[in-house]
Amino acid sequence: MAKRINRVIELIEAGEPVYYTGTGDLTYENGLKQANTWADFLITDFEHHAFDVAGLTEFMKGLVDGGPTKAGHRTPAVISTLPSNCRTIEE
Repeated sequence: MAKRINRVIELIEAGEPVYYTGTGDLTYENGLKQANTWADFLITDFEHHAFDVAGLTEFMKGLVDGGPTKAGHRTPAVISTLPSNCRTIEE
């Protein structure tokens, strides 16, 4: 059973390194695949890609359905970068 909901916090508290990778496509199917990622957390890049909240929702559903992780967490932690200007859809 996981000590915390977020494995990254556990690793930082233990003084261990933390590794990440990108999420890839924001689809349910990819969420199922990424549920067993080698990485401690996943990054969704909304700063340089479309701000796709619907896609993120489907991806997160896939993570939950594909879980738990090997370490016993419901999903890998997910961090999103946000658009800095947010004035247009391209920004």
